[in-house]
Amino acid sequence: MNYKIKKEKSRKKLINNDCNIEGYKFSPMNKITKELEIKSITILNPQMIENILLSKFNKKFKNILQLAYLAMNDEDESNWGAIDIVLDEMAKFKSLIKNKYQKFISKEKAKEMLNKLKIIEKELELKQLEINAKYEKLSHERSR
Repeated sequence: MNYKIKKEKSRKKLINNDCNIEGYKFSPMNKITKELEIKSITILNPQMIENILLSKFNKKFKNILQLAYLAMNDEDESNWGAIDIVLDEMAKFKSLIKNKYQKFISKEKAKEMLNKLKIIEKELELKQLEINAKYEKLSHERSR
């Protein structure tokens, strides 16, 4: 059963609304009270949707940035696949932006998000090439 909260001047009104509404849907992580359980929320306001998605992007981007930093500065030979893991995370996130977020945010914001990820991706790929060349050189020297 769907409900819509409608604000009329200073009062708020709860309306039973059984039709499907187009908007950004998500499930809240926190329960408000024991009596009130919210299974999903649909946001209709485009500016609010964009703000929520930009906040989600920034949080995920910071996480990817930290992982990239750790992977690029890790000289330990046992952890040489860390860059691949970060690149995979970035690929998943880019597809999420292209497939889910892009219909809710402006083209400029989507392009800006993807460009930020592309910069990190290029740096990781350069580091990966550097590491691969180093390992090839070491394996070539060991085979002599």
